[in-house]
Amino acid sequence: MSNILSQNKLLAALGLTGCAFVGYAFYFDYKRTHAPDYKDKLRAKRKAAQKAKQPSAIPDSDLPDPKDPQQMQYFFMSRLQMGEELLMAGKEKEGIEHLAIAIVASPMPQQVLGILHQTLPYEHFQLLVAALPAAKQRLYRMFNMEQNGEDSDSDEVVITNSSIDERIVNIDNMDELEDLE
Repeated sequence: MSNILSQNKLLAALGLTGCAFVGYAFYFDYKRTHAPDYKDKLRAKRKAAQKAKQPSAIPDSDLPDPKDPQQMQYFFMSRLQMGEELLMAGKEKEGIEHLAIAIVASPMPQQVLGILHQTLPYEHFQLLVAALPAAKQRLYRMFNMEQNGEDSDSDEVVITNSSIDERIVNIDNMDELEDLE
């Protein structure tokens, strides 16, 4: 009899503890959702999650040394491959961005543009040509940030627009691109 009584007390205590926990959960949720900054925090969290889903096309740590031809070649090939893969996956914006960066970093951009003109659909090629000036500026800024972020001695050469143009196509003259069409 005492065994049944202690079992009933145990069940009652467990039930009461469970109800208290569920009650606390409801109370905490109510306080959380009725806080004045709840909606602002929720929007910020959703924006952060959205940005995390759409990573930048080129992480800053992925930049090669512009003076090393092997690193630049690897950078060019990896961006070209990533751009093609993203286009095949249906992610046009990201794919075009990668292809534009690859063309800008290419030692022979006009030849690469000619090949892409033949292989890409017309709409994609037009988006690519439109993205080239922005890609050139972005890559120039990224190389300069990388250079400025490193410990620089007085002997190091700062990358200038003219030195980076040795490796990057001059997109300012759009007449050359129109010859490809």
